[in-house]
Amino acid sequence: MPLKPVTGDLLLPLETCADVERLLAEAAACEALGHLDCDSPDFEEDAWDRARDRIRNLRDHFAYLAGARPELFEPLRADLLERPAELKGLLRVCGLSDLCTLYMGAEELEPRPALELHAADPQLEVYELLVALASPAALRALGELTRGAAEVRARLRHAGVEFRHGAPPRLRFTPERRVLHLYEAPEPRGDHPVGLPLREVTKSRGGLASWHYASLDRSHFPAIPWPGRALHLLGAPLNAGYTLYSSAPEGDLLSAELLVDERGRDLSGFLRWRPWLRYLPDLVADLALLFVGPSDVGLAEDISHELKWLEEQAAEARCGGLELRPYDEEHVYCNTHVFTSEGVVGVLGGPPAFGPIAPPTCFRCQRLMFHVLTVTHHVRSYGDGFRRLFSCEECRALATQATLWN
Repeated sequence: MPLKPVTGDLLLPLETCADVERLLAEAAACEALGHLDCDSPDFEEDAWDRARDRIRNLRDHFAYLAGARPELFEPLRADLLERPAELKGLLRVCGLSDLCTLYMGAEELEPRPALELHAADPQLEVYELLVALASPAALRALGELTRGAAEVRARLRHAGVEFRHGAPPRLRFTPERRVLHLYEAPEPRGDHPVGLPLREVTKSRGGLASWHYASLDRSHFPAIPWPGRALHLLGAPLNAGYTLYSSAPEGDLLSAELLVDERGRDLSGFLRWRPWLRYLPDLVADLALLFVGPSDVGLAEDISHELKWLEEQAAEARCGGLELRPYDEEHVYCNTHVFTSEGVVGVLGGPPAFGPIAPPTCFRCQRLMFHVLTVTHHVRSYGDGFRRLFSCEECRALATQATLWN
């Protein structure tokens, strides 16, 4: 079984529905461990460590169940809504991406039983379950249940749920998922090329885009709401910690419009002076004082160093294409994901589960953008960390969000 729990133990079989029942019982028992009282005089730190490791390992089991054997869960998912102990354990242990897969296609299930359980026991948080059910009734209930709960809504927004005034929440992701494999080649090729020349995917504008990671032919994955055929994942000449906004008003060619850092500062002005920042590092501080302001001198110096490092990386970058493969038993499930599988560089679809910051809002309409895919920088070895692609189908806008690992 291609399941490698992150701490190495608690390997349960998952071959039958009875095995899933046992897994749910383990999760129910483990749910209580997640509420250990650290302030109690009887508290043992070793007990906390054991509980944490057990929860992490169970999460890996549910990741494998959702990815490789979801059919084993299907006969249980309706009945589970009326079993508070097991449901609470499931929601404590199972990640949202896997929960969405396990309940995908179950829109006919009424959220009422789960809501009644929540009313009887408010500690039983059913927010993620309502997201996974994804029916109009479930999303309306989610809007009502979280009304006035700013922290809960912020958490769900981080997971790709948009809350709208006067309308029910909507999901800005598809529960459908594929695993992205890289095959290397001397040049970009295939329906989902990696490493295209910028002139083939962008209209030159200000030098904000410096790198092409990958492109997706939407016809192979129509669950992404996008009016064009191709979606391009671009990069800026920075290591991480930025969002690069582009637009495609006509056709598939992108025009890079805006670059901001994680604090919301506009970096577009810096990058338009990229030739000087790159070749005349001694003048970086003077340029910053002249064109940006004294408070950003340090930022300009950091950008100068990053430009040099990225140029070295670019000289050794690889090309090729992506293959879209299903989640199955051919992949290794560890630490709740499949990134340790050979050749895997990312995931297509699902909620924005990787990366430490919230998804971006569209720079034109200010609506939450739709998560398309997430890859690691290893897809072309440029920068460091995750690269996430988001879209706004209404404004024909794309955003690359570059974050460190955590």
